[in-house]
Amino acid sequence: MKSSKLFRRVVTTVVMLPIAFLLIAWLVNLSFFDEDLNPDVAGILQPVQRPPLERNAYFAMWGISATADKDMNESGVRLVERYRDKLAKSGLATLAPDDFVEILGAVDLDEAWLSDYSCHARTNYGCLANTRRSLQKGSIASSRSQLMLARHQQILQMQFFKNWGDSSFTAPVPPYWTFLRLSQLKLASLSDSNLQSDFLQQLQLNIQFWKMMLVQGSEVIDKMFAIAGIWTVVQFLSEYLTTHDLSGDDLRLAMSLLAPLSANELNLADAFISEQHILYRSLDKDGHALPDFGPLVSPWLIQENATLNSYYEHVIEPVVYLSGLTGAEFFEQTTMREQRNRSISNAHGHDAVDAMTTVWPGTLYNLGGKVLLSKLMGYPANYIARVHDLNSMISLVGLQLSMQVAEIDSSADILKEVASASSGKNTLLAGKGLSFDPTDGWLQFDCLYERSFCKIKLDTKGVD
Repeated sequence: MKSSKLFRRVVTTVVMLPIAFLLIAWLVNLSFFDEDLNPDVAGILQPVQRPPLERNAYFAMWGISATADKDMNESGVRLVERYRDKLAKSGLATLAPDDFVEILGAVDLDEAWLSDYSCHARTNYGCLANTRRSLQKGSIASSRSQLMLARHQQILQMQFFKNWGDSSFTAPVPPYWTFLRLSQLKLASLSDSNLQSDFLQQLQLNIQFWKMMLVQGSEVIDKMFAIAGIWTVVQFLSEYLTTHDLSGDDLRLAMSLLAPLSANELNLADAFISEQHILYRSLDKDGHALPDFGPLVSPWLIQENATLNSYYEHVIEPVVYLSGLTGAEFFEQTTMREQRNRSISNAHGHDAVDAMTTVWPGTLYNLGGKVLLSKLMGYPANYIARVHDLNSMISLVGLQLSMQVAEIDSSADILKEVASASSGKNTLLAGKGLSFDPTDGWLQFDCLYERSFCKIKLDTKGVD
């Protein structure tokens, strides 16, 4: 008899515990208990201005893969408007294959033939040589490849890169990889000719475009591809210098390509602020769970204002601060952050993510919001590290060019130049572990972002 009572109590307890959990979770997450929105966040969340539709590379990129009978810019505008219409009507931030076929005329027309011309210059060396080898194996004389290269050249000369600014964390993005591959293909084809000035002018056209995208692009993905594009230009120039000597106007043009990034180009703050917009738009307002984030990320477990406030406090505000620092200041802050306790309230970058409101131990208040935040923007300071590494790469190739002009080609003389640059002569490379290996010709520095490839190869034919 006693054992049956005990059994009933155990069963009752097992049944009641999840019920109690759900009841408490529902109660503490009633909208009545939500926080007031941080005034700084409220200021950020003002409606964004409608971007120009004409001469805007953002829309043209959306339409670059359209069939030959369709207008690139018009197709891009229609595709973005279709996305916005779907988002407004159903809350789904997506485009279906049928949408691409209807508006662009087809889908995946270029993936197969462009795959041979793909190389990631930020993480690999030798992209110019690799692309040239691919060119020798295949032909780009088809009508499709010529159409794509012509469209690519049109986009490079457009006046704006203005995002519509209504993305979400699950929204599709323009075919940036297609555009970057076309850039590499065009540059490699010119480098393989005897038209040195044409190659350098194409590099100039590319770097002007990517810098425009770096400044005007409003989202992190825009800026990361802009960084990849500039990195490609810099690496292609470096490889080209190992087999070509420059003089006169060509030399002056090459030197102008290696100007350091401006403070405005280095500052990624607007992209991080746009992440606050994206979170706001992504938080469900129609009673549906956010896709791809798990069952706990449901409206009845999310306090919208509390989630927005926490994201701003622990991620956006700290990385906006970091974005405004110089490279040296950012490097110093990185070292300081690594030495401090990760639980401090004023953490930045990597630590901001770790110090963000935890799911457990804690309360059931805003449980869905905490789970969502734990999955967003992994290590935002890494994006800032990339742009400072790019600036140092520009300076590294500038050092390569200056030594070539001065005809410094012996190991001893190169090592002297490296020592001079490391000691403070070159402010962007000083303190970065700059080194030269006479054996294989690698000239390199220590990346702030460890996954990047921060080295170039000098022409070692004359190095003793």
